Amino acid sequence: MTATLAQLRTRVRDRLDEASARHWTNTQIDGWINDGAEDVARETESLLTTGTVSAVAGTQTYSLASLSPSPVRIHRIEYQRTGESVKYPLEFRDFGVMDDTWGLSQSTHSGTPAYWTAWGFHPSMTLYLYPTPNAAGTIRLFYYRLPTRRSNDSDVVEVPDGWENLVVDYAEYHALRNDRDPRWQEARALYVEKLQTMIERTVRPSDQPGHFVTDRGAYVPAWLYAMGD
Repeated sequence: MTATLAQLRTRVRDRLDEASARHWTNTQIDGWINDGAEDVARETESLLTTGTVSAVAGTQTYSLASLSPSPVRIHRIEYQRTGESVKYPLEFRDFGVMDDTWGLSQSTHSGTPAYWTAWGFHPSMTLYLYPTPNAAGTIRLFYYRLPTRRSNDSDVVEVPDGWENLVVDYAEYHALRNDRDPRWQEARALYVEKLQTMIERTVRPSDQPGHFVTDRGAYVPAWLYAMGD
């Protein structure tokens, strides 16, 4: 992430053939750049971070409002007892499906957490652990986040290196749409096409084939699995 707000604004103005503010103000363009960075982060889930919440013995539910930056979606959760080095990866299950797991002992069964579920939307989401922790510890969350909105020219806009042109495309099409210029539709189509390319290229950090899990629990290489199509 190396492109500053001023640099991206200059690139947007080059696209619009307006080197200095006449029709579109810097404030407008800066807003579209920030909106574009947020849209890219939401669609590609390319901004990842971690955060922790303290686990309390005998407490099953935890607010995630304290996490900063706020999560867009959670990828993984681990639990670690205080004073121990072992980290327990927790399995996610949808809230309704948890009835098959905790039955009638939702909040009465205690031990080492093995599952997590959640209720609500960020930033007011509530995290549920099952079984309820029987010891203090740390809940570590791996999650996707939105970028911090930028206002100073020297601020670096949070977009992965090599994909800054997506933010320029986004700002261009919104500027043209604001001007009721029919070219906005072509500009938007180009943005969406590049966005899809980014999703395909960045969904995994490696181009090596993955594995599929069969109904018997066996792992099959993705390339071999595809041969059966």
